[in-house]
Amino acid sequence: MPSDLLPPADIENSTPKLRRRQADRSALSDARMIDAAIYLLSRQGVDAVTLVAVGERAGYSRGLVTRRYGSKAGLLARVLEHLNDTAAASIRIAESEYCGLDMIRRLFEGLFASMRETPDEVRARHLLWFHSLEPATEFHATLERLHRVQRRQLENWLRAGQQAGNVRMDIAPVRVAEQLLALSSGLSYQWLVAPDMPLQAVASDLENTLVRWLAP
Repeated sequence: MPSDLLPPADIENSTPKLRRRQADRSALSDARMIDAAIYLLSRQGVDAVTLVAVGERAGYSRGLVTRRYGSKAGLLARVLEHLNDTAAASIRIAESEYCGLDMIRRLFEGLFASMRETPDEVRARHLLWFHSLEPATEFHATLERLHRVQRRQLENWLRAGQQAGNVRMDIAPVRVAEQLLALSSGLSYQWLVAPDMPLQAVASDLENTLVRWLAP
């Protein structure tokens, strides 16, 4: 029976289901197009990430990619946000159990795990960071906002650690947060440049450094 002939009660019951199906399809297509963009980024670079190429690899038309993201800049901004959201999801879980120095240690453990388990995402993230520095880049503001959020998050962890007693009181959370963010970015960049870097040994050394640097 056509939807316009359904009894009012049936129309009301079917509408939420239709919306859920549409939302599921939209989420699936978004995930596939982001995966396609990350694949192209990590293997061929920013120039290879065109709306046509992403649509073809994801199995959709260029029209759908354009309607969803508007432009290549919009697509790249969405990929950058996705990469940040993926990392943030695991951080939110850890925040329920750890604070201060322990939380920062978990952060770096996650960084080394991402190098081992999702190298394409690590490479794509750095390529987008560097691309955002080009004068004509439209999504620099997205990166700036994400980094500002990350610095504030690190600062909050350090202050919470000071209150809990597992971070030294004589450090300045703002300054140390900036240094920790630079350290995490630099580590993953060094690994991309020299993939034979001994991750386990570096992780062990960093653990000792963090304790000497931040522990009371």
